[in-house]
Amino acid sequence: MPAPKTAAVQTVTPTLSGRSLLFSVGMIAATGVVALALALSATQPFSRRYQTSRYWSQFNLWWLRMTCQIDYQISGAGFQPLNCPEGKED
Repeated sequence: MPAPKTAAVQTVTPTLSGRSLLFSVGMIAATGVVALALALSATQPFSRRYQTSRYWSQFNLWWLRMTCQIDYQISGAGFQPLNCPEGKED
């Protein structure tokens, strides 16, 4: 059995701290805006409210990429059933 990979240790620099702070401020601001929008749209159909919350998560991922240069990659997606609706697995 191969040895597990270890994460690279990165030192905290002022630039990294500033970018992290900028991300946190943006995420908190976006959370406030979306929370207010969702509270005011309580009478709207669920699909519209769900779409708003999806935009919030997409914004946060984009904001993370822009401010901290952190990205992600999904592996193993080929094993998910193609005809299964999103979020519903048997």
